[in-house]
Amino acid sequence: MNLEEADQGLHIVLSPLGKFNMVAAPPFKTRVDELVSEGKTRLVVDLAAVDFIDSSRLGALIGGLKAARQQGDGDAGLRAPHGAP
Repeated sequence: MNLEEADQGLHIVLSPLGKFNMVAAPPFKTRVDELVSEGKTRLVVDLAAVDFIDSSRLGALIGGLKAARQQGDGDAGLRAPHGAP
């Protein structure tokens, strides 16, 4: 999995590309943990370019949301969960 990242000022947009499966989830989770530890706790995960996600990888998304929210004003959301523009 490739991961694009953009700082949008008030939030960071993470855009996984391709398959989001058990191989791709650990690097994603590591990057989310790094961002949260840097104080960047307003996250958006854009799934528009993800062509496959297995149910077990949803844990990486939930883990990111939980980590962000535990930092006070942090939050995370999804964009284009069905690949819609």
